[in-house]
Amino acid sequence: MKTYQTASSEAKTELNQLLGLESQFYQAGAYDNLSIEPLRLQTTYDEAKLLFFERSLVRPAFNFKQLKIEMAEGSTTEEESASSTNSEIIMPILFFKADGEDADFNKKIHEYRQKHNKEVIYYTSFNPLDYHPKKIDKIDESELMKRVEISHLSKAKKLLFCEAYQQLKIWHNEFNLEIQGEELMSTILDSKAIIDAFHHSSAEQTPAKLVINDNQKNSLGKYAIVRLLLAHSLAFDVAILSKNAYASIENIVGEQYYDHFIIDKVEKVTRTKKEIALSRLNLKWWNIALGIAVLVLLFKLLS
Repeated sequence: MKTYQTASSEAKTELNQLLGLESQFYQAGAYDNLSIEPLRLQTTYDEAKLLFFERSLVRPAFNFKQLKIEMAEGSTTEEESASSTNSEIIMPILFFKADGEDADFNKKIHEYRQKHNKEVIYYTSFNPLDYHPKKIDKIDESELMKRVEISHLSKAKKLLFCEAYQQLKIWHNEFNLEIQGEELMSTILDSKAIIDAFHHSSAEQTPAKLVINDNQKNSLGKYAIVRLLLAHSLAFDVAILSKNAYASIENIVGEQYYDHFIIDKVEKVTRTKKEIALSRLNLKWWNIALGIAVLVLLFKLLS
């Protein structure tokens, strides 16, 4: 029997070949096995709203890179001798602050959160991020991969966690963060909600998400900004929604590191036919009552 491939089927085949799906180069669990390279997408607000709920593999710039590894002479471990190549997954992520109100976007976030509650952190202020970390004695930077706080992470995610720590040390100088040294490491290790969401995240769906619905005027505390930047460094989608346009990260993080949107106040109200009918009925009775009151007033004035 002859077969005819439609245009849509042909496009799907080409996409599978591009992403390596047919060759099983990309498969379930790849996020746990491949090196991870977060890549921030600079978008418009409308793009951010659409991409926020889309899977990583359909986002712009999602890709794999094959990296050649030069084996050291005399290598004996199975890991070093198993393969001379390694692969890196490019993870497109979002980091933005939206000043204004968009009821429809908020609703979609809550709906998404109900289905992906393990990968979504949602706070109504920065306070849950701004707590003093537990003091950890004798922290050795070289032993970070072996810390019990991240023992449940895959090797690839542990590596990204260590890279995030190094990035935070760089940002300490650039953003004048008030935390450094052992206090910095204690803060990121005592970030259980972020670490757990990172553990449950996967490239087959979307990155883990940190959403702050900021409704307070308080300034951003030093521990909150470190944990916020930690989530960003761990390939989270980070969204700060400020209904009243309160200043928060603008005072600390340069706008070249995140998108800042000023949106109009959006109130999307949907009413059923029954609600519309009741509204019209109430208006009708109100008009009748107002008419009777006017007649009574006229009668009194004329009598």
